[in-house]
Amino acid sequence: MKPKPSPRTKWFVLGALALSLLVALTWQNILFGIAFTLADKRPALLTDARWGTPALAFNQRFNEGTPEAELLLWLDDNNFQNAHKGRASKTIHGLPCQEQVEVQWSAVDGIIKERSAIVSEAGCL
Repeated sequence: MKPKPSPRTKWFVLGALALSLLVALTWQNILFGIAFTLADKRPALLTDARWGTPALAFNQRFNEGTPEAELLLWLDDNNFQNAHKGRASKTIHGLPCQEQVEVQWSAVDGIIKERSAIVSEAGCL
């Protein structure tokens, strides 16, 4: 005589089948969610920036009179490229859009006089 499967086994098998069906029907959405989660994000000081408009939080943090060394450290910590001669840039590979960040500044004797950070579109899906 064959042993009868327990109710737990039946629920486990039904749950596994339901989960498999869910994954089979929504795998594209799952992959998009993973890609969105892994996409680059803007540095915190640039989250308020709108495309083509100077970033307010950035300008407040690096206001006139701030040591240039602090800005250079921030640029390095946030992986900006070519940070020299008052310019730096970074491409953010985000979803659904890639963004280009251009930072410009002028300093006299190591003290910031002018600065701006502009975020612009670099291509969208």
